[in-house]
Amino acid sequence: MQTASNPPMEDAMSVQDREELALKLLASLPRSRLAILHQQITPLLQFDIVGSLPTEVALQVFGHLPYHTLLLCSLISKQWQKLANDQSLWKKLCDARGWAWRQPPRYQQANSSRDNLDQLDDEGIGESDEEYEDVYVESVEEAKVELTMMHAELDSGLMQLAMTSTSAGAASKWSARAKNRTRHSAPSAVPNKNANTDPPGRRRPDYKLLHQTHIRLRNRFLTSSYRVSPLQTKGSLNTGGHTSTIYCLQLYTDPETGKQVLFTGSRDRTVREWNLNTRMVERVIGGIHASSVLSICVHNGYLASAGSDRQLALWDLKAGRLVKALIEHEDSVLCVRFNDEYLVSCSKGA
Repeated sequence: MQTASNPPMEDAMSVQDREELALKLLASLPRSRLAILHQQITPLLQFDIVGSLPTEVALQVFGHLPYHTLLLCSLISKQWQKLANDQSLWKKLCDARGWAWRQPPRYQQANSSRDNLDQLDDEGIGESDEEYEDVYVESVEEAKVELTMMHAELDSGLMQLAMTSTSAGAASKWSARAKNRTRHSAPSAVPNKNANTDPPGRRRPDYKLLHQTHIRLRNRFLTSSYRVSPLQTKGSLNTGGHTSTIYCLQLYTDPETGKQVLFTGSRDRTVREWNLNTRMVERVIGGIHASSVLSICVHNGYLASAGSDRQLALWDLKAGRLVKALIEHEDSVLCVRFNDEYLVSCSKGA
């Protein structure tokens, strides 16, 4: 019987004596029992220092790690995975490289559109039949930036006009001039599907996805590890493709279904919609242009096309009908862009 004068054995023995006793006891056990004890003892030897810290302090520690180390940390445990996937860490990494999360604009003010004229958007830009312009990329870095910007803008449906000079530009007038405005607006020509309804909620930024997408694109660009998936080759018409030169194209994601398709404009006077999974043409839009389709722009369920016949056309993709066609330029229309309120085009002529 244990009394006050007889303390427990573990208290009476020194640490060294207890170690020697434990070793003797373990040495007397069979190997199978030692394996079981090893599994039971292992958790006692592990201590998660980062996991024991307050979340704010742990994030400060993780904030000094590069992205590839964060990816490895996410494999350690559920707690580390939660910390390593924190959006604030990935936002910091994106900000360091100038990678911003872009949302489709709910409403683009006239003044803000002027501020954004220096942002390049290349989807759907075509050239005239007579003139071709070689584009020279100064460096690999510029090519990477251009590629990633185009990828983000095509996915988000963000289409903004870029004009490097003030010459050779004209705004197309789609409706009568509104009161107290100095610019042409087009509420009747470009119907607003969200009129009288609250705009849908914007997608929550996923900065880890943004960062990883840029990294993948950069690595594929530098290592040429891309995969070519030809939709149409010269001389092959079994896909329902174009019968002449393709001048412009644009990737488009349907805002309702989320399905991504490719639109192409051609010298054969048509615009074609491609299914990227089957690599077949799903729709042919034609019968309006009398010559080459030089530029297209797809946004919010509508497609605008411009041709060397000086003509502009707006199509309702869901209804499959022509909304409006007009001729305002004196020469080939080289580029067209539009949003929910304005349509802008530029031409070789005045």
